[in-house]
Amino acid sequence: MTREITVSSIIPLERLSLKMAQDKYFEYIGKYIALAGKRESDISCLPEDFASQKENSEPISGPIGRFIKDLAKKYKMYIIMPIMEKFKGRNYNSAILIDRTGKVIGRYFKVHPIPHEMNQFKISRGNEIPIFKTDFGVIGMMICFDSYFPELPAILARKGARIIFFPHQQNTPDPKTYILHLRAHAMFNCVYLVASTFGIKKEKSKIPGDYYPGCIIGPDGNMISCKKEEGVITVTIDIDRRWMVEGHGESGVKDMKWILAKYRRPG
Repeated sequence: MTREITVSSIIPLERLSLKMAQDKYFEYIGKYIALAGKRESDISCLPEDFASQKENSEPISGPIGRFIKDLAKKYKMYIIMPIMEKFKGRNYNSAILIDRTGKVIGRYFKVHPIPHEMNQFKISRGNEIPIFKTDFGVIGMMICFDSYFPELPAILARKGARIIFFPHQQNTPDPKTYILHLRAHAMFNCVYLVASTFGIKKEKSKIPGDYYPGCIIGPDGNMISCKKEEGVITVTIDIDRRWMVEGHGESGVKDMKWILAKYRRPG
C-alpha cells in the first residue's frame, strides 16, 4: 500500500521580524507559506519561534495566530505554527497544529526549554508528549533542545507517529553533528523527520560558516532533501514506506520497524 503526501519545511531568514513591522513580516513569511500551498502541500512546518516573539508571548487569538490560521484555510493545508504562546495564564514554547479548515487541533509544549527561555522569557515546561491524528496519518513534534533527549522521539514513534516535525533554531554543536543526530532519530525510530529552521540568503550560501539546514529525512536515516538557503523544501513521500532490511529478526521478515518493536527489551 502506498499513501503519498506532500510535506514542506519553511526556511525564512533568521530574526528578520526584528528588522521590519509585523505586517511586512507577515507579507514576507506569507509568500513562503503560499509557495508551500501552491505546491499542494498537505502539511508545512515553520521554525521555532518563527516570528521572534521571545518574551512577548501571545494567545492563539492574537495577530500571528489569526494570520496563520487564515493561510491554512486558504490553501487547505495543515500548518505547524511554533510560537511563544500564552495559554491558560502560562507562557509556553509551543508548536500548534492547525488543520486544513484553519482550526487548532492540537499543540505541543516544549518539554525541554533551555534556562534562558525559562529565566528571560518566563517559559514553562511542557509535561506531555502527544501525537496528533491528521487525515493522512499520525504525526509528532519536538522543538529544538528536545532533540538531545532520544527518549522523546522514541516515545512518539512507539505511540504511532509516522512523521516527526522538528522546528528549531539550533546553532550548536556543529552542522555535521546536527545532521548526524537527526538522521539517527529517524533511523532508530523508522520515522520521517522534517526539520524547519532559519536560513541564509542565497548569495551567501558558499560562505563558510555554521549554517544549519532545514531537511527532510527518510525512515532509513537517509537524507531526502536538505537546504540551508532561505526558501521552502517540498517533497512527496510515501507515509507508509517501510525500511526494509536483510539479516535481522526472523526469516522472511524485512520490516525494520516491526523487527525493532518485537525484539526491543525496555529497561
